[in-house]
Amino acid sequence: MILLTVIFVVLVVLFYNRRTVYLTWKYPKVRTMTYFPIVGHLGMIKYINPSVKSFMEFWSLLTSDSGRLLQVLNIKMMMVYKVEDVEVLLTHENTQNKHYVYDFLKLAIGDSIMRAKGQVWKDKTKAMRPTMHTKTVSTYTEDMCKCVEILADKWTNIDKTFDAMQDVAKCLLDMLFTTSFGVNLNCQANQTKFDEYSESFAELFMDRSMSAWKHPDFVYNLTFSSKKLKNVIHHISETTDQIFTERKEIYSLEQELAKDEICLDDKPIRNMKFIDYMLDLHTFNDQEIKDEVNTFTFAGFDTCKAGVSFTLIALALHQDMQEKVYQEILDVIGADRTLSYEDLSKLVYLDKFLKETMRLFPPVTIIARIADDEFPLGAHIVPKGTQVMCNILATHRSSLYWENPLKFDPERFSAEGLAKQRKFSYIPFLAGTRACFGTKVAMLSLKSAIVTLIRKYKFYTPYKSIEDVKLEVKVTLSAEKGILLRLEKR
Repeated sequence: MILLTVIFVVLVVLFYNRRTVYLTWKYPKVRTMTYFPIVGHLGMIKYINPSVKSFMEFWSLLTSDSGRLLQVLNIKMMMVYKVEDVEVLLTHENTQNKHYVYDFLKLAIGDSIMRAKGQVWKDKTKAMRPTMHTKTVSTYTEDMCKCVEILADKWTNIDKTFDAMQDVAKCLLDMLFTTSFGVNLNCQANQTKFDEYSESFAELFMDRSMSAWKHPDFVYNLTFSSKKLKNVIHHISETTDQIFTERKEIYSLEQELAKDEICLDDKPIRNMKFIDYMLDLHTFNDQEIKDEVNTFTFAGFDTCKAGVSFTLIALALHQDMQEKVYQEILDVIGADRTLSYEDLSKLVYLDKFLKETMRLFPPVTIIARIADDEFPLGAHIVPKGTQVMCNILATHRSSLYWENPLKFDPERFSAEGLAKQRKFSYIPFLAGTRACFGTKVAMLSLKSAIVTLIRKYKFYTPYKSIEDVKLEVKVTLSAEKGILLRLEKR
């Protein structure tokens, strides 16, 4: 009787999902694993609890069968990297919601813009757009450069090869907290562990994402990793709560002064920050603002850290180009003047150099979406519920779109090079409806860091080539052996 009941339930489910079942059966399957009728690709089982290396091996394996379906029972997934498929994934109305693994972030970021879906996401994006306005972002430039000056001074007495990652991380935290949040926590001077907790958070998120058996909440909540994650989030929240409390007090004071039309030195009192705009909206409660602060911290910190780190390696690997970047900075700004926002458009070669760095080392290498409904991909129809991943690193390094793809060549981003570039072949900040919200701040952080540091030092590295920099993914891209640099004062 129990068996008959189970069979009946299965048949009912299959009947009501017959369209999805039919499309799944018809869709071309991954060829790099053996496919068995009904049960699917059982070879995937060995990746249930992978290491970072096997995780990258798995995505590489899927990418080699770009656009083909991997199926295990009712689980359906695929990887794409060809530009025509990437364009569909990033722009089609049925692929705009993120993969369910982003729900693993809920304890830290709540229902923030990173996780929001549908109309809620549209409303939040529209409301928050002024926080990224050029007039707001441009005011961050001077404070960013001051934070990098502290880092440059810290490196004065280093006379050997070292891993620069931790120092860069603390500098970028200072830049983020001081500019976007208007609170200076002096991370470079104090013994803060925020960057370590952030690193732990990323590792725990990746561990759960890679381990299929940890995906269900009721299972994960029983693990040691879950307890460790809650502890890490507690420590991170202590810092972000402090930021929110301090800035809200400053905001309230500035509001009172503004009412009285009090000015200091004939300058407006208010220097609007990210949090200020959120408070001004009056549509977000305190917890929602804290969630957005956490989101901006995690997303902004990790991507900028990767961007600055790999740019320093790229400069060190290409001494002639490093000198060209340096000379352009001297011509535009000089040896001592602080970078201004207006200078950025004049640093043409630096801009090309940074873009080529992010082509070869995109901070975010893989994004994941879920098919809310079926959608066309090439000559086939992707079934509803399919998990669709985009391998940005593979697209950026594909010989289909880039001649000699591992050669570092900033001229790919000259006017002539851009004219040859395929649409969606370069997407370090994504594209389409859900492109990166903080691109302006990220690029300003990157340029402020490089301009300030390269005027103080020449950079060298024991890495011999781009291929010599072995990569791993910890939410964002990182170098397996670290950001190895040697400095020479100018």
